[in-house]
Amino acid sequence: MPIDLTEYKEVIDGALANGTPCVVATASARGEPNISLRGSTMVFDAQHLAYWDRAHGRQQEHVGENPHVVVFYRDPPRRISWRLYGQATVHAGGPIREQVMARAVAPELNRDPERKGVAVVIRVDLVMTLGGQVLQRREQQPETPERTFNIFEAVYTARSIRRFRPDAVPDEMVHRILEAAIQAPNGTNAQSWRFVVVRDPALRRELGALYRQGFREVYPADRLANESDPNRRRVMRSAYHLAEHMGSEPPVLVLACIERGPNTAATRGAGASIYPAVQNLLLAARALGLGACLTTLHLRREAQVKALLGIPEHVDTYALIPLGYPASPHGPLRRRPVAEVTYRDRWASASLQKQ
Repeated sequence: MPIDLTEYKEVIDGALANGTPCVVATASARGEPNISLRGSTMVFDAQHLAYWDRAHGRQQEHVGENPHVVVFYRDPPRRISWRLYGQATVHAGGPIREQVMARAVAPELNRDPERKGVAVVIRVDLVMTLGGQVLQRREQQPETPERTFNIFEAVYTARSIRRFRPDAVPDEMVHRILEAAIQAPNGTNAQSWRFVVVRDPALRRELGALYRQGFREVYPADRLANESDPNRRRVMRSAYHLAEHMGSEPPVLVLACIERGPNTAATRGAGASIYPAVQNLLLAARALGLGACLTTLHLRREAQVKALLGIPEHVDTYALIPLGYPASPHGPLRRRPVAEVTYRDRWASASLQKQ
């Protein structure tokens, strides 16, 4: 039997007003469950549900890792109970996000005054009663596609992660992230990038100690105490946390390097052949539900770092990237508007405005 959600529209769209909001259940790629009330749940069209997610929390992270979800609706006085199973897609931008936002119920949308949320659209494949009776089933359920992020979804939510859970990161995930990293553009396609992946606990501790030495030269203990701006204090607190736990908390440390000719001096432009790869790495980590952060303060102890890891003299290090499962959810990012940082044609001219 085909899926047609038309008959559920009035009940589901009015669920919040009726005092019986829908519940959405998700699970991470590793099976960690999450259940949340979703008052903005709506019948988007005959085959899809949708809701507005303003929280950017654990549930959105789960959908990024594992698209399978269950939406539960129950209204005891009317003896209605439905379970709707399907696959969810996050829309961080584009026309679908705008449509869901326009149709979201006012009480939910008003809790997101800056409209920083995302739209989650669920293709429904199975509808059942609480007792297990099948009401509708998609005749030919399409295979679950390999989960991939819209590039804008990753860009707009890949914040710097400086606090990590201790969970191990499988080698295959690290390999996949590095495969994405080396798709980046680089000078003359020389592909002179090199990556040292540090997992050994003893080496991580020593590398973390060297990073802390460099960090404390730039950020002495009293700098945080003397910072009055609350936003900068928030960022600095997380930076101090990372420095104190660089060798222990993130389970993987990746050192991004460039190998130059033995008689070739390092140049200012060399970073153009490694930092695009680092950005690819950060976005790929985000797409797989991992967290990462670009750091460079190890450079204040680069000679010791190279000696510790056996890196040759003609190889230069450019970034130390902690990698692991984030202790808190990704996004949203806090950035100044384009109009404040862009000029048209000439410096300090009129800013570039959105048309």
